[in-house]
Amino acid sequence: MINRKTNKKILILLEYLIFLIIPFTVFLFISIRNKNRLNTIDTKGKNTVKQTLSQESTLINKGVALINKKKYQESIQVHLKVIQLNPKNSIAYNNIGIAYGNLKQWDKGIEYCLKAIELNPNFQLAKNNINWMKSEKSKQ
Repeated sequence: MINRKTNKKILILLEYLIFLIIPFTVFLFISIRNKNRLNTIDTKGKNTVKQTLSQESTLINKGVALINKKKYQESIQVHLKVIQLNPKNSIAYNNIGIAYGNLKQWDKGIEYCLKAIELNPNFQLAKNNINWMKSEKSKQ
């Protein structure tokens, strides 16, 4: 049987892993997604699309960095700019959900992650974040 100290250490370890894995997963997802989007674009308007994708990626990375620095409100603002550039950016919605979750605004966080899943039904990270927020909300 696991004692409480061990259980607490495991929870802390899992929390740290989540905060390390989420940004890395988001970065990989953005990179792969943007590469695929660029490969499907014809030459007409290619530079404009590349610029927009570059802006999105830059802002997403900035927003994730702010989440890691626990600057959740700033991260939300940055990710809202991404949504202005691309209203179908499921990563931005997910990251806003994470930020709200970390602010313990569970319902808002869940709402944004649900929007991410609506845009990308196979977005497992958003599904995991919803489960995490529901679990945390139930503890209160």
